[in-house]
Amino acid sequence: MLSFLAASYGSKNAEGENYKGVFGGLGLSFAPNSTHSLSVFGFFMNNNTYLDEADKRVSVSYTYQFD
Repeated sequence: MLSFLAASYGSKNAEGENYKGVFGGLGLSFAPNSTHSLSVFGFFMNNNTYLDEADKRVSVSYTYQFD
């Protein structure tokens, strides 16, 4: 399992608002044996300067390890 969360606060922009941002993620991985694994990861990011709406993503991956 992997998880993270962070926030930022910065100086004022031209409109007089301070920069504010937050991002975080959570990931899980499952390997039933040495050749197969499945991973799922979700990510969220938002700030009041560069994004009009929050960026949300989910990634799923499957891995097969050749012998």
